Amino acid sequence: MKATEVVQLLEDLLAGNGDQAELGSRLLAARKEELDPEGLAAGVGFLRSRAVLVPGCSESLDVVGTGGGEFRRKGTVNISTLTAMFTAASGVAVCKQGNRKASSTSGSSDLLEALGIPIGLGPDEVAACLAQTNFGYCFAPRFHPGLGSVAPLRRSLGVATMFNWMAPLANPASPRYVLLGVHDPQLAELEAGTLLQLGVARATVVCGPNGLDELSVVSPSTIYLVDGTAKTIERREIVPGDEFGVHFDAEPVGGDTDWNVKLANEVINGGAPSPLRETIAANVALALVTRGVHGDLRTAWQAAQALLDKGIRDWFTTTVAAHQRIAGA
Repeated sequence: MKATEVVQLLEDLLAGNGDQAELGSRLLAARKEELDPEGLAAGVGFLRSRAVLVPGCSESLDVVGTGGGEFRRKGTVNISTLTAMFTAASGVAVCKQGNRKASSTSGSSDLLEALGIPIGLGPDEVAACLAQTNFGYCFAPRFHPGLGSVAPLRRSLGVATMFNWMAPLANPASPRYVLLGVHDPQLAELEAGTLLQLGVARATVVCGPNGLDELSVVSPSTIYLVDGTAKTIERREIVPGDEFGVHFDAEPVGGDTDWNVKLANEVINGGAPSPLRETIAANVALALVTRGVHGDLRTAWQAAQALLDKGIRDWFTTTVAAHQRIAGA
């Protein structure tokens, strides 16, 4: 599909131009095999043009995933959300976009809300939270109100569509640094090219094994390093034993929001190594490299380990209080 065709389809979908059956057929036809980075980037630009934008936060990092993998449907921990929090606690400004659960058993919004962080903040409030705590959260329906009209059609189709591939890149803060998790190797390459088209300073697309959209400490993962200055994309395989010196036999398994809150509090408090803790550490390390804090994964891994050893309870308590104060909760 040409970029103009992608934008026209989005315009028709948001405006409801046509009956639902026709629009559904057109949306299903926009498969990832039919899209290229230019078309996907045009779609992201269109979504941002209709979004409520967050001012002055473009130098931040987003940590986000496309979801949708089989393992995620069985129930995983909110790795991208916890990675975002620990990265923010390290001193990096992180403005994350997210939503409630879709393919998973607990979405980022569900977890953060249960932990006490208000999720319905407006653009100026998000910017204030980011300035005060290094962490801001954009609840997608609040910032992309026009997409609500398409939600029933998307649900009725029951499969991932181009919205699943565009929306994670349409953060209303327009961050120039992105750590994006993708469960599908073919999609990962497409998303990497799209991020380059969007003009990011630096981004990393990570594709884990067995439908994971995060870096694994069990099996090799593939990453795409996007350098916006050099206009290059480098593909690498990350073997956890070689890169981090750790290996576990099974991925960390989460559950519903209540269970994931329990797991989140355990790692927030700090403690002994575990599959969950080391998975977070690996992804924090990747986030730190993406933002340019460290030049290589091994050095970043050591920094992440120190953070996970100590925990981030003090930062987290201060962050929750600041978000609640700014929200007027």
